[in-house]
Amino acid sequence: MTQRAACRLEGHTDCVQAVALDAQAHTCATSSWDTTIRVWDVQAALADAEAEGGRKRRKTAADSAACMSAPHVESESRATLEGHSQVVSGLAWPTAHGGSHLLSGSWDHTLKRWDVARAVCVQTISTGKAVQCVAAWAASGDVLACGASDGTLRLWDVRGSSEQLVRRSCGWLCVCNLNARADSAPRPRRLSRRTSRTAASCPA
Repeated sequence: MTQRAACRLEGHTDCVQAVALDAQAHTCATSSWDTTIRVWDVQAALADAEAEGGRKRRKTAADSAACMSAPHVESESRATLEGHSQVVSGLAWPTAHGGSHLLSGSWDHTLKRWDVARAVCVQTISTGKAVQCVAAWAASGDVLACGASDGTLRLWDVRGSSEQLVRRSCGWLCVCNLNARADSAPRPRRLSRRTSRTAASCPA
């Protein structure tokens, strides 16, 4: 059975590259080839969609058949985060700081930490390579995993911007996941990765 989307979030001017939800699924961040990150109020969008659906259900059966085919469109994002100069390829949303900090990686060779409430960048780390994916140690957000276009996977301690090269793969690192023991110091326990040789244009 095909499911219809409850609502559609629109605002980016180019392809959406990455999506991240906060721990409570109240807020969603999307990144794009238009070099921006948009932050959306998921609960408000769903509430608007439900209210609109109720209005549609009160229409006649003939009218409803036409108007129920398209989901509610939410075009007003809560915030737009600007600072990257190339496609924003990865997002991670740790639970630390009350979930107020968002992490992003880009082909512009940087990782950025954002204060979502103030819509400002509070930290930039130069990676030296185009970033393909980002993962964060969820409990603190202090340890990041960063997959690059040269097939390397790097760990970063953002408290001091220290870097540790983990390994080199045979292709691009497109997805990475960082898992750690909740009762330990922010130290990576396991890193999982997937590689891809998909042909695409990406800076070195």
